Amino acid sequence: MTTSSTDTTNTRSAPTRHLRDLGAATARWLAHHQLIVAFLVAVFLLRFFLSDVNSYWNDEILSVVIYGAGNETVVDAIRKLANNSIHPPLYQFLLYNWMLVFGDVETATRSLSNLYVTLAGLFLYVTVNIHWSRRTAFFAAAAFSITNLTIQYGLETRSYAQTILLVSISSFVLIRTLSAMAKEQNWSLRSHWFSILVLIGANTALTLTHYYNLFWLLAQALFALVFLIVELPRDLWIRGAIAFVAVFAAAPVLFSIVWGWVFFPQFRTRAEEYQVDEVAART
Repeated sequence: MTTSSTDTTNTRSAPTRHLRDLGAATARWLAHHQLIVAFLVAVFLLRFFLSDVNSYWNDEILSVVIYGAGNETVVDAIRKLANNSIHPPLYQFLLYNWMLVFGDVETATRSLSNLYVTLAGLFLYVTVNIHWSRRTAFFAAAAFSITNLTIQYGLETRSYAQTILLVSISSFVLIRTLSAMAKEQNWSLRSHWFSILVLIGANTALTLTHYYNLFWLLAQALFALVFLIVELPRDLWIRGAIAFVAVFAAAPVLFSIVWGWVFFPQFRTRAEEYQVDEVAART
């Protein structure tokens, strides 16, 4: 059996066509939503010019120097983090590699957080625009971008801006997937496998950014559970319960595999640090 030159050319050009189509779709979207893009870019630039007004404070020094640039390699940085802290390593890993490219001064490192909250505003806009209107989405994203919390975490070299971005991605994917399932009455995870993988990936990244994000995952799981109880046909409840547990247990399980060898021993060792002093509490 022979393959024609035309078939070979089409096969080789398929990825190029996909990239071209993606680029064209992105350009169309940006042209259609240029107001929010311009606003987010303007706020990003404003935060950028403010990013070196204050010097690093204690927690930022931990991120930038102690568990960052003060180590020869990223492996050394993560090893030091594992030996001295209970915090997961994802933010430190990304920040270390960011600093290799952009440096470790305030403007450089805080720009990573600035980028995170800017993208979070974009995902918020897209989420609201799908279910309401472009005007509502614009005001929601604009209000989010200028709140005290967003500005504060967008100007700090800490992991909280990364959490905000991952929460916005996870929420967008979950809401879009559940809405599509209910609209199409197609509750098969196989039909939505890519969205499910992105959801699990975002939630796993959240747990590896900060262990407190496990509480947010519980809240998200409760929201999904209520939605499924209302929308899922009763004859699918058993299968739905199995799928629900598998999807929302994946992130904690992956967290345990990746960082459990550090987290659980450290948590037991440092348990006294989390206890409330009864005498101080009464006074």
